[in-house]
Formats: sequence, C-alpha cells, structure tokens
Amino acid sequence: MQEIDPTIAMIFLVILTPLTIYLYFFVGFGTVELHSKPKIKPEGNHTRRLKNANYGAYIQSQGRYYN
Repeated sequence: MQEIDPTIAMIFLVILTPLTIYLYFFVGFGTVELHSKPKIKPEGNHTRRLKNANYGAYIQSQGRYYN
C-alpha cells in the first residue's frame, strides 16, 4: 500500500475542509430536530404503560456501583 504524498494530503485538506463546513452549517447535517410534544399514545400493539417512570434512572444508577 502506498502512502499519500504531502501535496495530495494538502489538496484533500483544502478541498474537504470547506466542503465539510458547508455541509455542516448550511445544508443542515449538523442540526437535530426534536419533536415539540412528547408522544402520549404508544405506537405498537405490544407496548404497555410504565408502572414506574423512574425505572430507567434506577438501572442507570445501579450500573455505576458495579463498574
């Protein structure tokens, strides 16, 4: 496998840096859109309401004790 020449590396850097900045800021690849309202109705047939809303936080805190 051949290594990249320094001139080719600089050409890639000069071309890809502005392209990346343009795609990130102007096309919107760097933005995340969240839902404005939480879902109230479950989506599937096999879902049920949570009995304890803090169950996930409990599991996460217990994982800290064993690591």
